[in-house]
Amino acid sequence: MILSIIPYIVATISMAFDNTSSIGKLFLLLACILSLAGLLAYCLYQIFTPWVQQRRKEIAQKMFLKATMIDRFLRHEDRASLIDENGNLNEGFARRLFWKIDLDKDGAVDKKEISLLLRATLAHGNVDDTMVEHFMQEYDTDQNNQITVEEFLNGTEKWCKDLKLHSQNNIVEKRDEAEEYLNDLISLEQEEEEEAEGENPPTKSQIITKAIFLLIIGTFLAAVFADPLVDAVNDFSTASYIPSFFISFVLLPFASNSNEAVSSILFAARKKKKNMSLTYSQIYGGVTMNNTMGLGIFLAVVYFRGLVWDFSSEVVIVCLVVIVMGLLASFRRIFPTWMAGIALILYPISLGLVAILDYVVGWE
Repeated sequence: MILSIIPYIVATISMAFDNTSSIGKLFLLLACILSLAGLLAYCLYQIFTPWVQQRRKEIAQKMFLKATMIDRFLRHEDRASLIDENGNLNEGFARRLFWKIDLDKDGAVDKKEISLLLRATLAHGNVDDTMVEHFMQEYDTDQNNQITVEEFLNGTEKWCKDLKLHSQNNIVEKRDEAEEYLNDLISLEQEEEEEAEGENPPTKSQIITKAIFLLIIGTFLAAVFADPLVDAVNDFSTASYIPSFFISFVLLPFASNSNEAVSSILFAARKKKKNMSLTYSQIYGGVTMNNTMGLGIFLAVVYFRGLVWDFSSEVVIVCLVVIVMGLLASFRRIFPTWMAGIALILYPISLGLVAILDYVVGWE
């Protein structure tokens, strides 16, 4: 989402030159191309979303397995520390662990012994070949289906680094985080399967065809009605004595985004993880589409009709809001209620800042 503001910045650079000059128009054209490229990238991302979700699930499973196994290693009788005070692997302790796992004491751990270890470690006791294979891939570097002492030491040290363990005290926290994330992904998958039962979902080709059709229709309508909309806003402002600023930045956004707002509220009201995920996706999608397709069409009109790009204050506010919300959302999987307050208060703050920059500072 944050990357979608790049075309705004590129277009605003054109203001450093004459918008109608060759250099200024070059920046506008570049911004238009970047917007449409962003639209294409977003569409491709949506197409490959199922694959991305599956990859996330696989990564979460691996991280949970690593955290659970390391936690299991620390539950042995001697209770020595797997990680020393400098954050390095305690090789003496790791070697003793290896010999406890090596049941036949032949100096190598095979798949059968790994399977027994996993069954003893995982609470549900359900161990499939995928888990065993993953364990072997991580540890068995020479791929001879046996893990030697040195391979066990290197693999365990790598797992500790992957989990970013600085001491053995935070392993439980890491395990719980991985388990929570994995359970969230699994529950989303289960909800999708439950909703799909008894339905005839459209095929992938049908979805793509419909999406392309709607995209073309939407682009055509936006291009056809852009000028009449601007004229209508100006005429309505003159007739009603309402400032065009208020109409453009208050009334029109409410009208154009009312459908998304209502559907988001309805989705969220069901209080299911999948619905909440769809709500966030819808919001992110709306922002991304505005910053790609909407901006791309507008820039194309500006470029081909030789208009002037003079929206410095609006660009500053758009960048500010997108960066703030993008950063808040990028580092969280769970969004507390207080974040809604930040999102809501950004709207009136944005209106106030635009008005100040345009009419007080004189950017208009």
